[in-house]
Amino acid sequence: MDLELRTFYGRLQNIIVICFTKSHSLGITKSETIFLAAIQACVEPTAALNGLDLHYYSKMGRVEIVDMTCVQCVVGRVKDPNTNNGWVVVDRSGSLARAVFNEQ
Repeated sequence: MDLELRTFYGRLQNIIVICFTKSHSLGITKSETIFLAAIQACVEPTAALNGLDLHYYSKMGRVEIVDMTCVQCVVGRVKDPNTNNGWVVVDRSGSLARAVFNEQ
C-alpha cells in the first residue's frame, strides 16, 4: 500500500488526555500519557482560484479521533461574505506563511 501525504481541515472539538499507570497485568512497564484530538472534518474544502492558498467549505462532516501528534498546525476561519453559510480557512502554514510586513 502506498501512502499519500494529504492536507485535511477540521474543527477541533476536544483534546482527550489518557494517563496509563504502570500495570504488569496489562503489560505497561512505565507510566505513559496519550493525547488524542476529536476533530470534526470539513466536507470537501475547495481551493480558491486566486492563488492565495485559501480554502472554502460550507458543511461539516463526521467527528474522528486522532493521535494529537497528527495535528500539524492550527488554522483560523472567517465567514465568506459571498455566501450565506460558507467559510474560508485561513492557513498561514502554506504559501501565506511567507507574508512579510515591510515598515517603510
